[in-house]
Amino acid sequence: MNKILIVGSGPAAYGFLKGIKDFKATQVTLIDNSNISSSQANCMFNLDQSYYGNRLGDTKNVIEHNDFSQLKNIPYISKSFGGFSNVWGGTIHDIPEKLKNKLKNQNISLEEEFKEINGQIKKISKGKNEDKNVIETLGFLGLDYFKNKNLLNNTNYKYSLTAINDEIIDLVQKNSICERCGNYSWSCNSNSIWNTKKYIKNLIKDGSIKYLPNTKLKSFYEEDSIVICNLLDNRDDYKLYFNKLIIGAGPIGSSIIYLNSRVVNKVVINSSDLIKYPLIKFFKTNGKKDLFPDLFIDFEIEGNTYFSQLYFFSKGVLILSPYSHILKKIINSLPEILINFFGGIFVYLDQDISSKLIIERKNKKINFDFIDLNKLGRNSYLITKFFTKNKLFLLPFIKTVHKFGTSNHLGGQFPHKDLDSDYNSSDRYGRVGSLINTHLIDGSVLPHIASGPLTITIMANSLRIARELKL
Repeated sequence: MNKILIVGSGPAAYGFLKGIKDFKATQVTLIDNSNISSSQANCMFNLDQSYYGNRLGDTKNVIEHNDFSQLKNIPYISKSFGGFSNVWGGTIHDIPEKLKNKLKNQNISLEEEFKEINGQIKKISKGKNEDKNVIETLGFLGLDYFKNKNLLNNTNYKYSLTAINDEIIDLVQKNSICERCGNYSWSCNSNSIWNTKKYIKNLIKDGSIKYLPNTKLKSFYEEDSIVICNLLDNRDDYKLYFNKLIIGAGPIGSSIIYLNSRVVNKVVINSSDLIKYPLIKFFKTNGKKDLFPDLFIDFEIEGNTYFSQLYFFSKGVLILSPYSHILKKIINSLPEILINFFGGIFVYLDQDISSKLIIERKNKKINFDFIDLNKLGRNSYLITKFFTKNKLFLLPFIKTVHKFGTSNHLGGQFPHKDLDSDYNSSDRYGRVGSLINTHLIDGSVLPHIASGPLTITIMANSLRIARELKL
């Protein structure tokens, strides 16, 4: 019987577990440096359930402060069951074209896997959608008009798609209003966005996989056909032996493991930087009562791709917005009819014009260094000019910039490539350098960190790896 250790319980682990064909023939152990916890499904504006106004819920007190937490802009590694999959935003979009082309160069296609994963998840759309797993929710006055009349012909724009948990479908269909915040109850529910927890908990409950709580992988090494794993739990350090080691701890966590294992001495992690703009529009929309994005807009400028999530404001969205307290207070004091002339937009930048992080091991110490291309000024100008043509007037003087560590798209430090024994890449099975039985399955192996959402793509790729390994 194959003995496998999976590190991580987020989207990458979910995809890999979906690809295991026979759990009876494969003994799976899962660790994620957390403990299974349950979260209440309440309004996310309940102070007992929210954390800085987002959907972190029960992860509030379990963010692990690592040895590098004193450095600015280094994202924390999640110590929550399910990883950060409960806050990744739920946005579902196609596989980005640049990434698709680079995967194609390695004879990797994720179309079928993407379609399969996408078909397993319920979604919300504010407009017509042919996907049978999409629930069409109430739109609001003016959204269709803007989409059909104002956007440029050469722009790829769609009604937003947000992944949701099955548990809130009744709330979606009833469109009931939350007494606490005045939004739709399905929108403010802290359990609204899809996550990996239910599926993995069921596997643990029925004995298909074994779960070791509060356990993390410090390092590993291969010897013959065995992977020796150095683990740490609440009690002590110890070793366990496996036929396969599957690492899906996220780009930061995975990099630390590979550095501690002396597989590499240096990694360069790519990202997609994010700029958030408040905006003013000179056309009327009203009736928005949810907290989700309204439209996805893809565009290209000077060969670089951009992905944006457009939000028209409501009082609920204002509470969550990242803009200054003074700005929110001014807008919130306006009559509702005037609030409808404001909004916000998240614009994600291509990897080629975004910041990077170098993590290097020197003299038994891990050092961090940033690469900042300093191109945000020009990009902000080009973005503002583009949206002005679309009758959205951005306010760049009060924009919020999120570079590496404060944006959400990271990875690509071990991209799938053809090069044999290259310690800065991985083969199609996620094996780095000369490793044989250790496989990396998260965003670390993507050949390009594109500006669009990547979570479903990561799950599709880990599903592909599991199936190609024929476990």
